[in-house]
Amino acid sequence: MNLKETGECLSKLYERYYSKWSKHVSEELLASILENTHFIDYKNPTLKERAFYCIAGEDHERVCKNCKKPLSFHGKMVESKKINYFCSKRCANIYNSDQIQETARKSGGLKRGIEKRRVTNLKKYGYANIWQDRKRFDEIFPPEERRKKDKKVSNSLHSTEEYKNASTYEKYKMTLKQHYGVENVFQREDVKEKINRKRLQTQKRRTLEKIKRNLLLKNIEIIDSNEEFINKENNFHFKCKLCGTEFYCNNWHYFNFPCNCRKDMFVSSYEVDLNLFLESKNIKSIKNSKNIIFPLELDIYLPDYNLAIEFDGIYWHSDLYKDKNYHLDKTKLCKEKGIQLIHIFENEWVNKQDIVKSIILAKLGIFERRIMARKCEMRELTNEEYKNFVELNHIQGFTPAKYRVGLFYNDELVQICSFGKSRFKDNEVELIRHCSKLNTQVIGGLSKLLSFYDFDNLITYVDLRYGSGNGYKGWELIEQTKPNYWYIKNGYLQLFSRVRFQKHKLKDLLEDFDPNLSEWENMKNNKFTRIWDCGNLKLRYKGEYNAI
Repeated sequence: MNLKETGECLSKLYERYYSKWSKHVSEELLASILENTHFIDYKNPTLKERAFYCIAGEDHERVCKNCKKPLSFHGKMVESKKINYFCSKRCANIYNSDQIQETARKSGGLKRGIEKRRVTNLKKYGYANIWQDRKRFDEIFPPEERRKKDKKVSNSLHSTEEYKNASTYEKYKMTLKQHYGVENVFQREDVKEKINRKRLQTQKRRTLEKIKRNLLLKNIEIIDSNEEFINKENNFHFKCKLCGTEFYCNNWHYFNFPCNCRKDMFVSSYEVDLNLFLESKNIKSIKNSKNIIFPLELDIYLPDYNLAIEFDGIYWHSDLYKDKNYHLDKTKLCKEKGIQLIHIFENEWVNKQDIVKSIILAKLGIFERRIMARKCEMRELTNEEYKNFVELNHIQGFTPAKYRVGLFYNDELVQICSFGKSRFKDNEVELIRHCSKLNTQVIGGLSKLLSFYDFDNLITYVDLRYGSGNGYKGWELIEQTKPNYWYIKNGYLQLFSRVRFQKHKLKDLLEDFDPNLSEWENMKNNKFTRIWDCGNLKLRYKGEYNAI
């Protein structure tokens, strides 16, 4: 296409799409623009500047009419169609002054020129000044257009006493209210949209390397360049590294794979970190499989150990999306296949990651050290010693206990037990906490600790999210309790005990409390929801215990 045709195509694009015209430039049109504006290649111009030259029909570089220096370009020249002919006001004034003097000289003087124009106007229009002809004035400036303009820039607001007496900031708000219907520019929808678009681009720019890393873990490669990926709002270009299939998707953070070589493998970044941890220990795993307990999916399955791991986001696994028996049913299905399933809640991985890792490795029989209980010394613990130890080594943290005893190896506390009165029956004593130091196995430790006190009717509870009760030899099963729940609130990575939110306590805890509603109804009204566990096994100690 020649220069004229290229300019016409660009003009049509501008009329149709206005400021977004550049997104609709075809490859053929782009090649024509580059060809017709080759003379400004040396200054690496933007597409807008090249388009301006085409629309203006300029086939050579624009220079100042006065000093002949190259003229600068600004992006609004395409939209506003305002063309600059001078590099500065000084050049404009000098050039215009010379032109006026030259015209005056040719017409026999400036006064003579003005008189000649007056005589010509009187002869042609009947008025010394053409603007005195009201009919002609209305033709050039239609009254409807003038009223619109007058309404927009009217001084009716400025003439009011309220405006005159207002502060500068109040005047600013009143002007915005009159023109746009808002008191703050950031309340305008177009401004909000622009800010959100910029914010998303900034987010993608800052986290680009992390996005790439997470996608590569799923064997997905980004085809778009970095700038294209950041500036795009949709239609992102990806490639599956397993089979080479290329595809487009409107969401850069979540998508279904169109190829047949795998199924949707969307995982959270925390789950990715857990997989990386297992890989660092050279542990083979099967990820996101639906073939084991079909149609349900297992996040991680370790076939060499008959162990499965579920990573449960506390919001997505709350009763907004999962029923109260979901986690228990999954555990039962795995048990039928001879697989032990453990459930890791999101907050546990974030807040107590070292403890979670130690529990997983213990399930696999991997320890940094093994200690024989006979080489350890038993001592009663102070409350501070006990509290510090369980906070660092037990997944459920500290809870008060009346009796506390520990095993010390070379004066280092390596294992503890705590006991107290049963929460439900007066004639029972409960083993409340039992744990070893992280990544440490104390062989025969629990049996030795139980011998320190002579308790009758000793019971304990096994959390089915982490344990199966198979290692409790010498204990008998009394019952399996129903799934228990914790309260959660969106935005808080924390579980709240239901005991804390019993109905008689809610009046002092909730902003919106209705005594006529149940505990759960009040909690829902305050934007709380629940997440359920797998229940517990209640066991009674009958004699010897094998800690291995």
